Amino acid sequence: MVLEKPAPSQQEVKTVVRTFYNSLNEHLNKSGFGEYSTFLNWGYVTDGNPEFSQIQLPKRCLNKNCLKLILELVGDCDLTDRNILEVGCGRGGNIQTLDRFFAAKSFTGLDITPASIAFCKQHLENQHRHFLEGDAEVLPFADCS
Repeated sequence: MVLEKPAPSQQEVKTVVRTFYNSLNEHLNKSGFGEYSTFLNWGYVTDGNPEFSQIQLPKRCLNKNCLKLILELVGDCDLTDRNILEVGCGRGGNIQTLDRFFAAKSFTGLDITPASIAFCKQHLENQHRHFLEGDAEVLPFADCS
């Protein structure tokens, strides 16, 4: 007879995720590259298929693949005067990129990891970029807001 281990609860999974990313943030912050480490993804590499980004990046730039990922996602969408919410914002790289290239009204980043939000508040928050700790399954916003 084989006894199967029960699946972890959602709360247990969230605790593991939070712990992992808090640890990752701690290591990044202690490195000499912490302030430049605003992305926690591998980015996007062109594979010859059609591209949708309306922004042409320089041949060489820091975090180019990560920048390319968010710019491909936006494509030709007009973000002018929009209020942008990124759920799972990590260290704020996507919001920083959107703010650099688009004229949105405001940006809000939400993340479950306290260390990520602390980094964003210290390094990236300004008059129209805001970051808060929260759970994607229990958004801290009024319905239809």
